[in-house]
Amino acid sequence: MTFGEAPENPEHPLPENAENRVMHGYVTVAGEKIMFSDTFNGTPTTIGNNVTLAVISNDEQFMRQAFAKLAEEGEVFMELQEMFFSPLYGSLRDKYDIEWQFNYE
Repeated sequence: MTFGEAPENPEHPLPENAENRVMHGYVTVAGEKIMFSDTFNGTPTTIGNNVTLAVISNDEQFMRQAFAKLAEEGEVFMELQEMFFSPLYGSLRDKYDIEWQFNYE
C-alpha cells in the first residue's frame, strides 16, 4: 500500500511527492513475512538507521538460523533471549548496516 492509497487526513496532509512511497509492504522469505515502509522526501537518513526490518515468526529454528546468518560479519545488539513481551527476541545489525529485530510469536 502506498501513502497515496491511504484515506486522506486533513490533520496530517501528505508531504509533496509522497503519494507513491510505500506505507505498508512486506516480502515473504522462507514462508515468513518481513514488513517495511518508506520515509518521506527530505527525511534525514543514515545508512543503517534508515530502515529496521522485523522478522516475526512462530518457527524457532528458522529464527535461530536467520539470526545466526545475519549476525555473521555484523553486530549483535541483543542475543536471542526470552523477554517480558516475547519468548524469544533479539536484534542485530548485519554486514550491510541494516538493523534487524527478531520476535517469536
